[in-house]
Amino acid sequence: MGAVDIATGTPMIGSNSPYYDHQHPSHRTSHPQYQQALKSSFSRIFAPLLKGLTAGDQPRIHYRQHGSGSGYWQVYDPVSQRHHRFATEQEVLSWLEQRYYQR
Repeated sequence: MGAVDIATGTPMIGSNSPYYDHQHPSHRTSHPQYQQALKSSFSRIFAPLLKGLTAGDQPRIHYRQHGSGSGYWQVYDPVSQRHHRFATEQEVLSWLEQRYYQR
């Protein structure tokens, strides 16, 4: 049996236990590995859900680079479910304006 509080007779577990070392890295929730694991789990579970709920019909725009270093703009339009590539930011802006006024 584990440690028991003499006054109350209740088991002493977790941080109440005399064997709990508050200074030991594995017992601190502020430990970097613990925080990273928690962040990773949260991202894996909730990020896709949040993204799906908030994306709506807004286009998703990303700047990508080829292996050669040259870049391009990649746009996904969820309304038409099509991908577009543009060489310049101005082309993306023109496409966005055209998309907006076609609605």
